[in-house]
Amino acid sequence: MPRAVSPFQLDKFEPETPYAQDLAITYGRVQISKTFTGHLGAKSEVAMLALNAEPEGAGYARRAYLPCCIWGP
Repeated sequence: MPRAVSPFQLDKFEPETPYAQDLAITYGRVQISKTFTGHLGAKSEVAMLALNAEPEGAGYARRAYLPCCIWGP
C-alpha cells in the first residue's frame, strides 16, 4: 500500500489574549496556519479553544479546515 509523506511548515501561530478567567482556569483562543508539501499539497487553517488549569493541566478543542490533493490533481 502506498504511503503519503508530507512535511509541513507552521505559517502562523497567533494566540489571542485570554478572554476569560474563572478561579484557576484561563480560557483562550489560538489561530494556526500550516502549509503541507510533498505527496499532500494543502494549506490548513485551525481555530483552537484552549483552557489552562494551573497546576492541574490543560485541554483544547480545535476545528481544522484542510482542503487538499494527494499525489497531484
